[in-house]
Amino acid sequence: MRGAARCGVAAMGAALLALSACAESSGPGPSPGPTVDSSLVGRVLTNDDPNGLMYQPLPGGEPRRMAFPEDVDFAPFAVPAGDGAIVLAYFEDRGRLYRLRPGEDARPILPEIRDPVALAATESGVVVGDCARKVLVLADLDGGGRREVGGGCVGAVSPDGTLAAYAAGGRVWRAPVDGSSAPVELFSLSDVPGLDGTIPRRGRDIFEMTWGEPGLALTVGTGEAVAVVVATVTGRLSVIPTLGATFVTFLRWQPAGRLLAVATGRTGGEGFLRVYDPDEDRLRTIGLHPRGFVSAAWAPDGESILAVSGASIFGHGLGYWLHIDLEGRQLGRTRGTGAVIYGWVP
Repeated sequence: MRGAARCGVAAMGAALLALSACAESSGPGPSPGPTVDSSLVGRVLTNDDPNGLMYQPLPGGEPRRMAFPEDVDFAPFAVPAGDGAIVLAYFEDRGRLYRLRPGEDARPILPEIRDPVALAATESGVVVGDCARKVLVLADLDGGGRREVGGGCVGAVSPDGTLAAYAAGGRVWRAPVDGSSAPVELFSLSDVPGLDGTIPRRGRDIFEMTWGEPGLALTVGTGEAVAVVVATVTGRLSVIPTLGATFVTFLRWQPAGRLLAVATGRTGGEGFLRVYDPDEDRLRTIGLHPRGFVSAAWAPDGESILAVSGASIFGHGLGYWLHIDLEGRQLGRTRGTGAVIYGWVP
């Protein structure tokens, strides 16, 4: 793994793997409770350890499996796409972008990429970060080619799919996906009030970015500490305290809503699931677990979250699936069929 952002992903993955190992040796966790709430509907895209991905119907039912074409070391990024999924699979320090569908052979979308990081879907294709070349690449899903849409290798796509944001040199930029105009600088990390007192500048990097209707959210860290920065469409810059966390495993905006969900943890320690309201600058804890949270997904209606605890982010082993509403009530718990949840669709 090479490149600052790729190293950030490596450090985060290593921390989560260590978290899993420490947790498993600390004694039994919570006993499996009832299956997830029977009123739930939809499908969860999750890993099918170790052979591929699958859609697990909720509250139960026969999963639809999608096989990888070859042995994969790690598949941290995947997004639902119709009845299938787009997945970025890692092989040592390289990655390949595939389109998976149930009952079909996996189809490659791009050749091998060294040090890939970001993944976001648009109507035009999929944006992936090529960190060896320090560019964001838009890959056409129908094999129509690729084009560069920005510098840096960590980025996000606007909710309407027309703009890409990316980080480069401690600054965040915005550019149209179609390349119709030049990039515009949005802000610099040095402009964020309170960030220097939380995360030192030396060795600081941006690990992840997500874009919702309220604005941009990104994780900034050094490998020893991490913070979440929110830049709203009104121009406000805020730092969300992470209370000693060393990694962030989930950072996503509420579907058609205003809240930001953040799952954080630390090696060998507890994990917290929180929601942040940028309009009120208010952070609430709605869930915690002594084994930490490995992954999570918003419900399609944005009224609850399915979070996974007690398993390795690399997809090995099972985790506890905890269904939590926005008031912190646990609606259900089950021993999940996968360790990584990539998305929850109707």
